[in-house]
Amino acid sequence: MNKIKGVKKISGEKDDIEKLNQIINFCRDNYNIAHDKTYSLAKSGIEICEKLTLSAEKNILETYLAFFLWHNNEPQKSLSIIYSISEKLLANKNYLEFSLGVIITSLIEWAKGEVELAFNTINQAFEELKNQENTKVAIIRLNWTLGVFYFDLDEIEDSLRHYQLSKNSLDHETDFSVVAYINIGLATVYKKKLELEKAEKLFEEILVYSQTNNIWMVEARSYHELGMLEQLKENFDKAYRLFSKSYEIRLANNARPAMVTSLISMAQIDIVKKNFSNAEIKLLQALEISKEKNLKPKTSILMLQLSGIKEEQFKHKESLYYLKKHYELEKELKNVIKNNKNAYLQLNYKVQKTAKELEREKELSLLKTSFVSTASHQFRTPLAVIQSNTELLLMLLSKIDNNELERVKKVTGRITGQIAKMTDLMEEVLVLGKLTSGNVHYEAKELNLLEFCNVLIQQFNAIQEDGRILEFKIIGETYNVKLDSKLLGHTLTNLISNAFKYSVGKENPELTIHFKAKEVVLSVKDYGIGISKNEQLHLFEPFYRADNATDIKGTGLGLSIAKEYVEINKGNILVKSILGEGSCFEIIFKR
Repeated sequence: MNKIKGVKKISGEKDDIEKLNQIINFCRDNYNIAHDKTYSLAKSGIEICEKLTLSAEKNILETYLAFFLWHNNEPQKSLSIIYSISEKLLANKNYLEFSLGVIITSLIEWAKGEVELAFNTINQAFEELKNQENTKVAIIRLNWTLGVFYFDLDEIEDSLRHYQLSKNSLDHETDFSVVAYINIGLATVYKKKLELEKAEKLFEEILVYSQTNNIWMVEARSYHELGMLEQLKENFDKAYRLFSKSYEIRLANNARPAMVTSLISMAQIDIVKKNFSNAEIKLLQALEISKEKNLKPKTSILMLQLSGIKEEQFKHKESLYYLKKHYELEKELKNVIKNNKNAYLQLNYKVQKTAKELEREKELSLLKTSFVSTASHQFRTPLAVIQSNTELLLMLLSKIDNNELERVKKVTGRITGQIAKMTDLMEEVLVLGKLTSGNVHYEAKELNLLEFCNVLIQQFNAIQEDGRILEFKIIGETYNVKLDSKLLGHTLTNLISNAFKYSVGKENPELTIHFKAKEVVLSVKDYGIGISKNEQLHLFEPFYRADNATDIKGTGLGLSIAKEYVEINKGNILVKSILGEGSCFEIIFKR
């Protein structure tokens, strides 16, 4: 039952690379079956990787170490490994191990009650794998995990949908555990929907599959589930035999938490048959394991069942003791369940709106865009009339006394200045309207940043009236990046304009491109008025202007728009500034 078929003996006499390949293949094929063997082989494989400085292969094997630690109830150690290697696995296109790491992380968070974080971990992984090649198995695994989550939340139709998405992609899949657990998921959904014949047929198929492929955990689970179905049909003797087989397999593999489930089920049959002493022995054994492993839901069930047995034995004091313990645990668990459900409902509201809500949101977005556009155009017309009449007035008064003419020019100059300010504001409001409604076109292409920035610099240096220039620095070995050049151009234009505007009479502003291994950082630095720490928190909010910038022309929308453009370009923007000394805006794009 526990022997692993089809595994070649791995000899230390073989070439290190060949041996390492065998170890990796063994771990990929058997990680969910031969935990101890996988662990020891992964450790020896890591030693080879360190000797040969093979970092990518080392990360692969560390994933299987993390799985072993998680399976052996050391979640924090497991998480520590996964967090340190996840990005590397993704960068190296090791999608099998990346998805396994995501599953481990999300299931650990789920067990802690971090429902939203668990969902977000899976959804982020879907985004990372989108448009990548050779991700089929990874996507299958992620859909299976969502099936598990939705089942736990009693969202049965969503659970069924994700299990079916996984099963529909199972084309010649060689990860036997994945195949088995997807089918188990489907069978449990059928059982929940009271489609018992479907469930029984599928569990019987899974049992044969698990025995053929030596997956002891699935074999034990199948026996147990078939026992539950027999119990529903009140075939108690057959149910007990199936529960016993499940228990024996779990005992042989020291799967202590799973042993609790088998012991409880067997004890329930004993209770039905009035064999209270036998039931008590099993329940006390299960209680010892539950306390050891901190299995509070199981402990609560055991306390209630022990209370019932003591009542049947007329041991009322002991019965009351167990009953009180049960209610104490139930109260604690209900708060956890309530918090989990609330977290799920909040998440559901945020990211899984109904079609009706989405349609309404779309209509509101279109209405908002239409309003902003119409309002902006309606403002432009009277502004244009005021501007033209101001120019006409100057023409008509051109023959009057020079002193009077100068006074008129001052007035009309103020009018013209305010018209220009209003026109700029309308232009930026239009842009902001497009951004907030998602109507900005995004098209990323290969871009030579060096050439792109040189053109931008020449344009700025040609129009500076005070003789200053934008200094240009390059750090690291250059490479092309995939960006939307229009969005980047708008962003840098805004930041460079501000750098000149807010540092009049100071040193030259600087544009720096730092080419790093995994990211490129563009920074625009000035030596001007700077921004206080408190105001930096609000700097990217629409219409926000710092206290020391109120006398300098601006709308308060430029940085807000720049931030939106950077994020559409899949980057991040941050600011470092000291009041009175200057500011530095950094844009970071992952390679």
